[in-house]
Order: sequence, then structure tokens, then C-alpha cells
Amino acid sequence: MNRTFIPAPAVIREIIRENDRISTFRLEITDKTIPFTFHPGQFLMISVPHCGEAAISISSSPYTLPLIDLSIMRTGELTTAIHAMKEGTQLGIRGPFGTVFPM
Repeated sequence: MNRTFIPAPAVIREIIRENDRISTFRLEITDKTIPFTFHPGQFLMISVPHCGEAAISISSSPYTLPLIDLSIMRTGELTTAIHAMKEGTQLGIRGPFGTVFPM
């Protein structure tokens, strides 16, 4: 089944505060039947109910799977909503998208 437009459920496992405006959100896809891999340079679409979606670059290595790190700067409505979330909160992710770059 093509899941391009269907967000996969992911849960925030850890929040690492980098500074006043940036936090790294460590996510894990909760549906283990959904295959997921990514390459350096790709991004995810993050879905937050009642706020919409935003493209966020993946900041972790593919070798850290099943955990996925997203370092997010609080800049607008959606990123402010993400920064208000706590560990254990669920959100939706789609992707990965984008052109990869060699390491």
C-alpha cells in the first residue's frame, strides 16, 4: 500500500533542549508494520492536529533507527505547538522526502 499521503503515528520518546528556541525531539514510529528507512539529507512532514504540517529535516543518523531525531526551532504556530508537547505525545509523520547527499 502506498502511504505517501497517510501520516504514520509516531511518539515523542525524548526531548532534548538545545537552547531557548531549539529542541531535539526523538521520535519512534509506533506502528511496527510500517517499514521506514532514510538517508542523510532527507526530511519528514510532521503533522500536528489542528495546526497542519511542516517539513522538518532529520538530524539523526540512519543507524539510530528505530529512533528518529528532529531538531526543531520554535518559529511559528506549528513549531510552537510541537515545543509545547511532552514526552509520550503522539504526532504524525510522512516521508522521508528529498534528495539525499553522500556522506
